[in-house]
Amino acid sequence: MLVTAESTPLGPDGRLWKPGGAFTYTDALVLIGSWTNGQRLAWRASQRVVADPARSTRGLIEPTLAELRDGRILMVMRGSNGGAADSRFTLPSYKWFAVSKDEGENWSAPGPWTFDDGQAFFSPSSMSALFRHSSGRCFWAGNLSEHNCQGNSPRWPLVIGEVDPQSLSLIRSSVLTVDTEGPEDKTRGRLDLSHLTLIEDRETKEIILVYPRSFNAYKSREWALIRLAVK
Repeated sequence: MLVTAESTPLGPDGRLWKPGGAFTYTDALVLIGSWTNGQRLAWRASQRVVADPARSTRGLIEPTLAELRDGRILMVMRGSNGGAADSRFTLPSYKWFAVSKDEGENWSAPGPWTFDDGQAFFSPSSMSALFRHSSGRCFWAGNLSEHNCQGNSPRWPLVIGEVDPQSLSLIRSSVLTVDTEGPEDKTRGRLDLSHLTLIEDRETKEIILVYPRSFNAYKSREWALIRLAVK
């Protein structure tokens, strides 16, 4: 059993380390659970996935996992620009990825996640989700942007796309925009399309995507449910 987690490293002075001058700074890791003879779970921590603070001012945040058919495990994470070290938001706003070939124990060095043509894409510092469908195909849902983001914003549009099973990158031609800012949204304060959940309908095999359409810095929200057929 694998459960994603974060840890906050300590600096040389023994205090919480925030090298980018941002609000938080974390490493990503996985908690690995094994059943004992007493029918209890014993947990141990995997190797940490550690960012370069010169490339992500908040480290790596909110990892999501999926195991592919060949046994490799893909981890996709938030990064961030901004903070005291990047006050003009000049760092590229990437999603980051790492891969494990030994059931989550060890991980590759993190790098910018890309489309299947090798091009990195912009994404705000927002949670995303990998989802393994019963067909064996792997999908990713999260925020993409045409332009470099500024920290957490903008958290729209919301998209879903398929992960290439060989390169573990996002298949550009598969990316579907599920929701984005419309004219009526502009009067309601900042729109955030994040904190999503993905499940599968056992009968129809549709992917069910549920998320809040949040407005005005999360002061109000309305819920959306989208059904996506998998062909």
